Amino acid sequence: MSMSKRGRKREKIGRRVLARCVVMCTVAAIISSLAIPVPALAALQAEDPVTITVNAPAYVEETFNVTIDVANITDFNSGQFDLSFNSSVVNVTDVRDGEIDGEAVPIFMWSFVDADTVRVLISLPMGVGVSGSGNLAEVEFEVKGKSGDKSTLDISNGMLVDTEAEEIEAEWYGDEVTVLRAVVRVDAPDYVNKAFNATIGIDNVTDLNSGQFDLSFNSSVVNVTDVRDGEIDGEAVPIYMWSFVDADTVRVLISMPMGVGVSGSGNLAEVEFEIKGRSGDKSELDIFNGLLVDTEAEWYGDEVAVLRTVVSVDAPEYVTDTFNAIIRIENATELNSGQFDLSFDSGVVNVTDVEDGEIGGETVPIYMWNFVDADTVRVLVSMPIGEGVSGSGCLAEVEFEVKGEEEDRSTLDISNGLLVDTEAKEIDADWYDDEVTVKAPIFDTGEGTYPSIFGTHEGTITPSKDIPVQKMYTYPCIGTGGHSEYVKIWNATWEGTEAHWIGYIEDYHNITFSEPFTLEAGKMYNYTIKTGSYPQICHTDEFEVESGTGTIRCTKFTDANGKVYGDWIPAIKLW
Repeated sequence: MSMSKRGRKREKIGRRVLARCVVMCTVAAIISSLAIPVPALAALQAEDPVTITVNAPAYVEETFNVTIDVANITDFNSGQFDLSFNSSVVNVTDVRDGEIDGEAVPIFMWSFVDADTVRVLISLPMGVGVSGSGNLAEVEFEVKGKSGDKSTLDISNGMLVDTEAEEIEAEWYGDEVTVLRAVVRVDAPDYVNKAFNATIGIDNVTDLNSGQFDLSFNSSVVNVTDVRDGEIDGEAVPIYMWSFVDADTVRVLISMPMGVGVSGSGNLAEVEFEIKGRSGDKSELDIFNGLLVDTEAEWYGDEVAVLRTVVSVDAPEYVTDTFNAIIRIENATELNSGQFDLSFDSGVVNVTDVEDGEIGGETVPIYMWNFVDADTVRVLVSMPIGEGVSGSGCLAEVEFEVKGEEEDRSTLDISNGLLVDTEAKEIDADWYDDEVTVKAPIFDTGEGTYPSIFGTHEGTITPSKDIPVQKMYTYPCIGTGGHSEYVKIWNATWEGTEAHWIGYIEDYHNITFSEPFTLEAGKMYNYTIKTGSYPQICHTDEFEVESGTGTIRCTKFTDANGKVYGDWIPAIKLW
């Protein structure tokens, strides 16, 4: 089941939030492990107030960066804020680490709360603090709106925490940006009855040196008779040339002297028309194929890289029952057909099927495949005659079954490869092998999500394969001491076994059973798991684990505050 469907919530801590993210989980984990009561969050006092300021350019054009400036902060460890904007005007494309007095301020994560707001979480290592001034983050934007559009950049829901888990009081200030782009437009009279001029107006241009545009019209209504120089802020903009592209379109090229640029507003050209039509006739004056070039020039060297077709075997590092090996291909050009041999140790793994590949969204059909000997299959691929496919993808997907014991290994060796293009020419290629190792099946929920709190989990596990078990791993919230303190597993015909946590020593996220045992396929087992600190949680009542070895179900979770839930499953691995 996709973990993305699990709900994300935020718990309360004190008067604010128990766990906005790892920021608060980290603090709570330290406090709970030391058995010290959580103190009320207290504001830090300083001579000068801590200020957080959105620092953005007043005017923006294409992409731009905004820094979230901070001043006068002391022992800052973690925090968060929301940044809101008008997404029809600007939109966030990235959030990068900040810096305070030369020290990096890592972004733990950022995400969209909605189309107009991003939430940014910041976290330094546990116990580490930075002091001084600088910025919490650098936010990259792209411009979506038109010239003259404005967007407030509003910062809210801010929280800063120091190394003592105390809130740092701060003053928060937003900013505003205005889109300012070069705008080109056709300015013509609404009504005409004789020859008239249309100007190609331009606003907000910087260092314009040259350019071009096409102007189209209905030649049965109006027709161009001349194109004259333009003018921007008192500077002439020379027409280099103009000509008819067809009866209804003229192309105009403008050019300032080499290295000369002009800035401001005015017009690129003045176009003279004569009237051809009758009263009531109308003609659009459509401008397109526009290109403006400024006076800036940068000179760069270049480099060459060898780009060959590459074929590689892509298989899981560890295999348990059945698995697929993908025969990947990169940089293919007009591939029409080919073949390869794939060898393996048949005492460890064996081929059961070979399926079609896909390159650039096009199917690559398997013409045939067969065993050359017990340890080798030969695969032939073939597109229809004269058809070729280009790009990257896979030549074939090879299905295997596992035959060996745990820790057995097999190289998947690809050889005798030949690729042919639509001209019946061989395509040079590099060919790469892979290797797999047999591992016993594990029961692994994979990572969970937030919110998190410790408590007692009760539920059932139904494996689909025999699972040998000696340990149980508990996924912790990042930066916390999340773990399990007790686990018991049993069923109706087996009194079961249990294990106890031995404290914050060595690999404390694992809890070890005194005797190994096996969860048998198809049987239902009960579990009771008591957690400490902040383990990750699978927020659902039941799902098939990511490792594909069974199903886990929550019957009841009682948290540390006595609240009962039916959809909290601990994120664990039995192995």
